Amino acid sequence: MAKRQISRRAATNKDGSAFEHTENHDDNLLPDVEQIERYAALDPKIVEFLKEATLKEQAHRHQINLQQVELMKSGQRRGYRMDRYQIVCAFLVFLSGMVLTVLLMYWDKEILGSIFGGGILLLGVKAFLGFRFRSPKDTDKIK
Repeated sequence: MAKRQISRRAATNKDGSAFEHTENHDDNLLPDVEQIERYAALDPKIVEFLKEATLKEQAHRHQINLQQVELMKSGQRRGYRMDRYQIVCAFLVFLSGMVLTVLLMYWDKEILGSIFGGGILLLGVKAFLGFRFRSPKDTDKIK
């Protein structure tokens, strides 16, 4: 593995102020060959110790990566579950609005019933067709 650099930049205000975040990671599990030779001159058992430590570190990194993947999977499952919940709730609101529209027309309030029914239809179309097509800016506000 090698060194890795992550850099993030973003402007925040109209006056031009911004922030910059830079991270440098050295992912080398072992020191350089010259340094290992110097360590071996001091302690002959250091090479075995470095091998064991490297194997433990690599196993730990694999375990952390697996945990990150599981966290992402559970987050996606939670998102899908919330989407289904939103669809069911929108359907129930739509259905109750249609029932209220029918009741208004039954009570001889045709104008109010048609306006309310049209509004419910427009909101239903917007809810069922537009809930998946949110912009990334909208989803950032929700979080």
